[in-house]
Amino acid sequence: MTGQQARKHAWAVRHDGLAFGSGRNEIGATKAADDQITASEVKDRNTLKAFVEDVLVYQENITTVTGIARLRDFFRSEGRYRSGSVFLMTMTRNGYILVHGHDPRSENRNIADVKDELGRPVGMELLAAAEQGGGFVENVFDNPAVEGDEETD
Repeated sequence: MTGQQARKHAWAVRHDGLAFGSGRNEIGATKAADDQITASEVKDRNTLKAFVEDVLVYQENITTVTGIARLRDFFRSEGRYRSGSVFLMTMTRNGYILVHGHDPRSENRNIADVKDELGRPVGMELLAAAEQGGGFVENVFDNPAVEGDEETD
C-alpha cells in the first residue's frame, strides 16, 4: 500500500433482510440531496444517504441468482452506481457481502470482524447502523480511486 489514506463516511441501511451500504472519501463540494443521486454526485452525507436508499427500489426485484448477477454488473460498472471512490455493496444480515461494487474479491466474505486502518470495528458498526434503520459510520481506508495502493492477498 502507498499510504494514501482518506477519511471516509459510510451509510448503511437494512431492507428486506439485506444491508446496503456505500461510502465516500472527503472531497469537498456539496450538493443538495435529491431522489435520483448517481455515484458521481455523492459529495456529502445527504447525497450519500440518498444514493444508498435509491438503490433499494431495485433490490425488491432481486430474488434469484441471475438477479444478483445483474446487480453485480450494475454495481461494478463505472456510471450510475460507481464513480471513483464511491461504490455500493450489499450484505446479508450476518455480514456476508453479496455484491461489492469496487472489490469482487470481497464478495462472499464476512465483514463482521473488519477493522479500518485505525483499528475501528467498521464491519460491526456498519451492520449495527443498518440494523437500527440506517446510519453513518466514520472510517479510514485506502481510497479506491487511487490506483496501485490496494492490499493484496
